[in-house]
Amino acid sequence: MTNDKKAPLWWMLECPKSGEPCYCKEECVYSKKYRRNRAMTRDEIITMKPGRELDALVAEKVMGWRKKTFPGGGGGFTAWVDENEKVMKLISNSTMSETCYRCDYFRPSTDIAAAWEVVGKFFWVQVTANPPHIWKATVITSPANGSVTATAKGFTAPEAICKAALLAVMGE
Repeated sequence: MTNDKKAPLWWMLECPKSGEPCYCKEECVYSKKYRRNRAMTRDEIITMKPGRELDALVAEKVMGWRKKTFPGGGGGFTAWVDENEKVMKLISNSTMSETCYRCDYFRPSTDIAAAWEVVGKFFWVQVTANPPHIWKATVITSPANGSVTATAKGFTAPEAICKAALLAVMGE
């Protein structure tokens, strides 16, 4: 059986589980783990769509958070925690609906309020709208750490901010 699907940009020709050649060209559990543990390229970041994967990368790489699961009486919850184990934002909550208005989820690639939290991590940020429907974000890291400037575009301001932030922390 052949699979004629085109492999995504991030795909490595080697199965992350077995180390042998892989021909499935589909994202699997093993590829997700592999992808998160390796450095992404500029092109991979630029071509990412807004959503959970981009949000997770921003939480980990830009905000410096890590994922932690807390067991509990209705299933518990998963959250982003800082280096002091302080819960910063929710990822999922088994005891409440994901549309819960009181829940504080971190979705910076689609939520402008969360994107402004990302902006707070940088020395200087400029966000501009370029017709038709293209946003451009430029971020500069702290001069104390050796200033890095990164620019990215997106269909929304949050998308552009997240991509520029990731590029900046990568040093691109």
